[in-house]
Amino acid sequence: PHEILKLVNLVVYNRLGEQVEEALEHDHMIMIDSPLVDISSTHVRHRIRTGRSFRSLIPDPVYKYIVDHKLYLV
Repeated sequence: PHEILKLVNLVVYNRLGEQVEEALEHDHMIMIDSPLVDISSTHVRHRIRTGRSFRSLIPDPVYKYIVDHKLYLV
């Protein structure tokens, strides 16, 4: 992980029930302070695979990319 942080800036978004420990903070880590949403990527992928609506769960550009590239259908 230290080598990665030498090469890139890592954007960190908290998850419900999880907090990033101060010990993990680093000059190349960018903490995003946004409202927490209880939606997992596993849930979104499952909805896609089972043909259920997922548009309201993700930002429009991400939705478009998933649909255009036919991701997570298998």
